Amino acid sequence: MRATSCATGRARMRARSTVLILALLGSAVLAACGSGAAPKPGATTAPPTTTTTRVPRHGLLHSLNDRTLCKVVTPIDAGLLFRASARRLVLAPRAGGAAASCAYDHPGDSLLLRRLLQVHVFPSAQYFGPQFYPGAVPLRGLGDRAFKAPAGPLRTPVVEFVKSNKTVSISYTNGAFPPRAYPPVPMLLLAGKVAAAL
Repeated sequence: MRATSCATGRARMRARSTVLILALLGSAVLAACGSGAAPKPGATTAPPTTTTTRVPRHGLLHSLNDRTLCKVVTPIDAGLLFRASARRLVLAPRAGGAAASCAYDHPGDSLLLRRLLQVHVFPSAQYFGPQFYPGAVPLRGLGDRAFKAPAGPLRTPVVEFVKSNKTVSISYTNGAFPPRAYPPVPMLLLAGKVAAAL
């Protein structure tokens, strides 16, 4: 007897859910189409109002992953920094929390003296961190906020910026930066290119 009442209760719930869904769909269709009633003779109607909806502009990186990032950051960009050829590292080193990473190195370099370009895009502005880089200098005209930081002990030059609530970090090493060397010009140009794609 109890099993029968449970089955009957479930059938009633399914029927109620179906009726509710059909009612919601019907009201949505009626709202979209209008009531269909003709205006009364002599009645005045207001002119239709127009509204402008701003559609967000999506850059090349609207679907963010390693592949799309590496379409923006190319071997040519890395080659300008290296002043030599560059190859993409398929298994790019990924910074913790990064939504996308792209890295290039020079095929002829040794592990000790290695040219390496790394670009990481993080999913929010909370990853922006000039406080972690001694000597960081604010940059204007690059995203919402940006900085560049010089090389230091165990540290390479860095450019970081925030745009569209994403943090982009670009670092480059050639294995021989003098202390306090700021990012080279091609690195700043690359940052502008990535910012334009966001």
